[in-house]
Formats: sequence, structure tokens, C-alpha cells
Amino acid sequence: MDDASHTVAYLNEPAVKNYVAAHFKAEKEALIKNGSTAKGAIVNAGYRIFGSKPGSYGAAILPLINAGNWQKESDLAQTFLNWGGYAYTSGEFGTDARSQFARTLTNVKSAVKN
Repeated sequence: MDDASHTVAYLNEPAVKNYVAAHFKAEKEALIKNGSTAKGAIVNAGYRIFGSKPGSYGAAILPLINAGNWQKESDLAQTFLNWGGYAYTSGEFGTDARSQFARTLTNVKSAVKN
């Protein structure tokens, strides 16, 4: 999946035909504008697969709900971000990318968690 998304992100196609490339380019430019190095921006903008920290499982939402240890929906959202914000690529295994995960979620309509 990671290799496929990177291949598509680097295709020279119009934005209306290649949303992956359009979002990758826009995110890379936004990261550079906000102070990232070009290399860092390329890496972070390319993250597409996020999951739990290596060695852990799940999003921690169910235990939080079962324990009644939350008050607002934002508590659940913050838990989801904290537990699911580790990036997995063909070269990285569980890189802490919680801030990038949060940024990425602002551009999606739905997220899938097994």
C-alpha cells in the first residue's frame, strides 16, 4: 500500500485526476511553509498508513468506553489520535507521527480501523 500510494503521488497528472498526488503536493507545501525541511515534508506528506504503536493493539477506545473514563467526544478523539498516530511505510515501522495523523484526518471523510 505504501509503495502504491507513493507511486501514484509522483505521477505527473492533473489534480482533478489524481487526488493522491494533489493532496501529497499540497501537504508537502504546507509543511514546508510551516518550517519543515523539504526532506521532512516529503516524508510526512507521504504517510498514508497509520496504526497503533509497535507492540500495542487497537485504538484504546473500547476500554475507555467500558471503563466510563471519558466525558466528552473530544476525549475519545484524543485517545484515537494518541493511539493510532504511528506511521507505517515500507521503510519505517511505527514512527511517532501523531501530529501528522491529526493533520491527515482533517482531509478525510472517513477512517478505517480494524
